[in-house]
Amino acid sequence: MKNILLILAFLFLSCGNSIEDARRIEVGMTTEKLIEIMGEPRDVEINSYGEEWKFSYDGSEKIGLETMIVVIVDDTVKNFYSL
Repeated sequence: MKNILLILAFLFLSCGNSIEDARRIEVGMTTEKLIEIMGEPRDVEINSYGEEWKFSYDGSEKIGLETMIVVIVDDTVKNFYSL
């Protein structure tokens, strides 16, 4: 029961972004501005391209939560895409 409550709390706190927030992301944006719009990433991976920051956002009533991957190089957004 405790684990279920923790999972529900995490989902509630991590899905505060809307599709409108995700649409505000732009190549060249600073990580500071990105965090201002999307909040802290839910996950960060480092690979040969740089850092991949993962965010969840509410895509639509039909789709539900989607994942936005933002590629960061030198504290700047270099690319982004949805899964």
